[in-house]
Amino acid sequence: SVTNACRKHGKRLIFTSTQLASDNFRCTCCNQLQSPYAAAKREAEKLVEALPNSVTVRLPNIIDLEGKDPNDSRLFPRFNKAARETGVVRIRPPEDTPVTLVEVGQCARNLLSYIEEGTGIHLMRGETMTIKQVAERVAKAYGARVEVA
Repeated sequence: SVTNACRKHGKRLIFTSTQLASDNFRCTCCNQLQSPYAAAKREAEKLVEALPNSVTVRLPNIIDLEGKDPNDSRLFPRFNKAARETGVVRIRPPEDTPVTLVEVGQCARNLLSYIEEGTGIHLMRGETMTIKQVAERVAKAYGARVEVA
């Protein structure tokens, strides 16, 4: 419906997606994207790509260093809550799993630059860390400790 309305009214669409929709996240055995979420995002990207003058930005994990994000399903808020309430940030192996992060303010600035750049798919860069490094960063901010369960 959104792409049809953009086409009908000659409007530009800016779509945010996920890095998980890229070919880097395909299973080596079957070449499928690794989650239904990623596959759905990729299908939406295809609809956007068919529009003239559209922009798709694949986002990394967005972090709120000020701790204002209330969504405990996300990595930083979950770690912040654990560190603040229990003094312990618990992680599971493999603790060396990489994750790419971008701070929310930088994400907004990056989105503006992609909009100004033109069309196509853009992969937003961020800082790549391991899950353990993320946990250690949060723990340090709260004077908490990290445990690998």
